[in-house]
Amino acid sequence: MQIDTITIPDNRLYWSNKLQRSPLVQQKEYMTNGALVTERSTKLAGIPLVLESGESGFTRDILEQLVQHAIDTPAEFTITLTDTTQHTVIWDIQDDGSHVQGTPLFRHDGEPSTQLFNNIKLRFITYVA
Repeated sequence: MQIDTITIPDNRLYWSNKLQRSPLVQQKEYMTNGALVTERSTKLAGIPLVLESGESGFTRDILEQLVQHAIDTPAEFTITLTDTTQHTVIWDIQDDGSHVQGTPLFRHDGEPSTQLFNNIKLRFITYVA
């Protein structure tokens, strides 16, 4: 898997919301006479794409590369998924910083690791210029 220039080892991320999204957008409005008017079409872009690692571990180095990439890359870029499909995306920037998340793994002594993380979650939005 490739996220722009960052190689993710061993295909550790999966597209977690692939089936939880709709490629459709719908708007509905009630007229003053009570009639319902709806309009529906296919989204051309802006479909959320969330990649997650689950329990797979990542090094701090890769997580920091992803965080820096989100800061340094305001424009669109390409990600290549494990099935070799490619998507043009932008980071789905969240105010709380949750567009790149990771949880420290705990060491045998019960202290959080500073080098290994799991439960990685990366949030993107598909983009068409």
